[in-house]
Amino acid sequence: MTQYLIEDFHFDIPKALDVIYTSRVYDLLMDSSNELYVYSAAYVYELLKKEYLKGSIV
Repeated sequence: MTQYLIEDFHFDIPKALDVIYTSRVYDLLMDSSNELYVYSAAYVYELLKKEYLKGSIV
């Protein structure tokens, strides 16, 4: 996901990592009870991108 953020938004590495680690998507990814980890990286990135652009994944 870091590379996607760098390519799509021209972030540097620290900014991309900050976006990831402070996101709701990351929290959901780390919670094994919802099994978000079984989805593709591209799918999870789309959720992250939506959260970043709109402030929500819903």
